[in-house]
Amino acid sequence: MSEEGIVRSIDWSVAPEKIRSITEESIRKAEQALDEIARTPKGRESLQTLLDFEETMAEVSEACSPLSFIKYVS
Repeated sequence: MSEEGIVRSIDWSVAPEKIRSITEESIRKAEQALDEIARTPKGRESLQTLLDFEETMAEVSEACSPLSFIKYVS
């Protein structure tokens, strides 16, 4: 769902190059965010640390889930 709560329509004609681009960019962003989370000093973790992790993984899912869905229904 988008930030407005509207379900996105699926682009059924996504080219393989676009799939690769979307997934690689999503992984790159996630790795950067997870590296930042991993730099949290031991004992300084908080609920914010957990929230940052959850948001990072949700962004990956948001970007890649439609592509995975296409795999199983096309």
